[in-house]
Amino acid sequence: GKNSKATVVERFCAVGQGRYFTNSQSSFNVGEGSSVSHVRVIEEGAVGINFSRSRAKVGRSAHFGSHQYAFSGGIIRNEVAPILAGEGGHVDLFGATVLRESEHVDNCTVLDH
Repeated sequence: GKNSKATVVERFCAVGQGRYFTNSQSSFNVGEGSSVSHVRVIEEGAVGINFSRSRAKVGRSAHFGSHQYAFSGGIIRNEVAPILAGEGGHVDLFGATVLRESEHVDNCTVLDH
C-alpha cells in the first residue's frame, strides 16, 4: 500500500546430503512512497541446486532494496528483475558470494525503466 514499509527475509539451507532442486519466485508491488527490502540468504548443500527470482514493480517515489547473499551451493542462480514504474522510484542492488571448490553462482539482473 501507499507509504508502507516491509522487510522480507528468505533463507534457503540444506537438510541432509542428497541432491535436490529449489525453484522459488518472490514478487513485490511497491506502492507510492513505500519501501521494501528483500533479503535472500542461500546456504545450500554442495550438490544442491537453487534457482531464485525476485520481481518488483516500483511505484512513484518508492524504493526496492535487494540483498542477495550466497554462502554455499552446487549451482545457484539469482535473478532480480525490478521495474521502475513511477517517477522518483529507485532500486538498490546488493550482494555477496562466498563459495568453495566447484560451487557455482550466476547472478542476473534485468532492470526495466
